[in-house]
Amino acid sequence: MSLTDPFESEEQLKVFPQVNNLSAEDEEYLDNSSISILTKASGDEIYSWFGHSSLLLETPENSLVYDYGVFSFESDNFYKNFIQGKMYYVLMVSYLNQNLGVSENQERTVQKLTLDLTDTQKASIINFLHYNSQNKNRTYLYNFYKDNCATRIRDILNWVADDDFKQWAQNTASVGTFRELSNKSLSRSPIIFWCLNAIQGEAADRVGTRWDDMYLPSEMEKSIIEYNKFGSSTSYLYENTLDPGYIESKDINNHVLMYSIAAFILSLIGLYFKHRKQLRNSRIYGIYNTIIMIFLTVISLAVFYLSFFSSIDAAWYNENLVFLNPISSIVLLISAIRTLKKKKEPMKRLAQFERVSRWYSHSIFVLFVLKLIFNNTLIQNNLNIMIPVYIYFIIQGLFFRTKK
Repeated sequence: MSLTDPFESEEQLKVFPQVNNLSAEDEEYLDNSSISILTKASGDEIYSWFGHSSLLLETPENSLVYDYGVFSFESDNFYKNFIQGKMYYVLMVSYLNQNLGVSENQERTVQKLTLDLTDTQKASIINFLHYNSQNKNRTYLYNFYKDNCATRIRDILNWVADDDFKQWAQNTASVGTFRELSNKSLSRSPIIFWCLNAIQGEAADRVGTRWDDMYLPSEMEKSIIEYNKFGSSTSYLYENTLDPGYIESKDINNHVLMYSIAAFILSLIGLYFKHRKQLRNSRIYGIYNTIIMIFLTVISLAVFYLSFFSSIDAAWYNENLVFLNPISSIVLLISAIRTLKKKKEPMKRLAQFERVSRWYSHSIFVLFVLKLIFNNTLIQNNLNIMIPVYIYFIIQGLFFRTKK
């Protein structure tokens, strides 16, 4: 698999010429200009949960905000490209007042980090932004972890620092894996948290450096301040005082216990429907399990498709395919649907569902054992996916089994 990027960030910057000589008029202009990074807090839409980074260029004429990672649902073939993992996003330029107005309407805090740059560094960045914002140059292939609104700005700063910023960052320990850091922002929705963790593969769990951490706007801002060669002067352009956690993310938590308890409760509800005398062998139990199996099948199809047919590399090599795969899920779904039939051998059909559940739970147990044995190879942090699913099916298959 490979990604095709019409504007690959670091490669394009390597060949773009930096400014070395300035006239007296240029120096005066640049002395009265400044470049800052704007870090915007998370919003209500899922794509804004991780915050946003922008570059602010303030000159004697105007104040412009350069936003990477902008998209429109109405763009040509958006949904087709999205499903394939080919998310073509653009660089958008707007006036500061307009940009801040949007943030205020969304009640998203905006923090400004003014950069301490030389005049030649400012001139190089300005030239590049003018070039990059042209219609023919502003589209690029978005990658959530490797090429987003924050990493584009990170690459520009490293470019004018002659690669020193990257060398420092790659020699500085990471504060968490891709999955761990993104999970801080996903915790607001348990269902979305679980689904997005299920579809991500081992690439999300590889240990990186501070360079990798800077895919998150808040981590990029912290890294620039820690680097201490671009300045550390911060201020608020807009502050939502009702949200004290606007920039700082929550602690890392995979919520294994929460999902395990939820799975246990769901299992008990299923057993109640199956074993209560007046409901025995009724359609209620079949309907209940069919709904759960449909959800599981949809997730399995997503995991399978993203693993083999998508350009989203974070979804490749997914250990969850051992049990979250179309074959296993469809077998479970058919078995659950069969329990809806009332006419012939209802007890036998319930027994079949129990056997399939036991087989399914055994596949998860095998994966767990393999992860213990090959812990340096099977590194995916997926216990919050494995354990809840295992709990549900081991209870359905082993405890309170229907008499044959």
